[in-house]
Amino acid sequence: MTLGLSCDVVVAADNASFGYPKLNVGILPGIHFTHLPRVVGRHKAFELLFGAEPFDAPEAARLGLVNQVVEADRLRDAAMTMAETFAGKPPQAVKLGRDAFMAINDVGYRQSIAGIVDTMAEMIDSDETRKALRRFLKRN
Repeated sequence: MTLGLSCDVVVAADNASFGYPKLNVGILPGIHFTHLPRVVGRHKAFELLFGAEPFDAPEAARLGLVNQVVEADRLRDAAMTMAETFAGKPPQAVKLGRDAFMAINDVGYRQSIAGIVDTMAEMIDSDETRKALRRFLKRN
């Protein structure tokens, strides 16, 4: 999910699994506290982040977290088709448009991220988190 945040578009295989399991090992998925409610709404974001249950690719698409779900053996072709669509547009218009799109949609986002940093640092340094991470490492 974190990798998907840095992508402009996401094409997923139909057998892909998604989730926010960090809380299970005592770590906050902090960046997602800012991003996820903007995409799926506050209540659904809370459920996904604090429930920490996995969900499938069709659900990710329904929630708006991925653009497209395709059969696993068609994943590369589907991604290339989408990339070719964008690449076929006037380059300057795409670059300037993307820059403007990102700037407009980034208002307050960076401030929100900065706001969670102290909480994440405190949590990482806690005994509870250390114990949860040890239990996780023993299981895997």
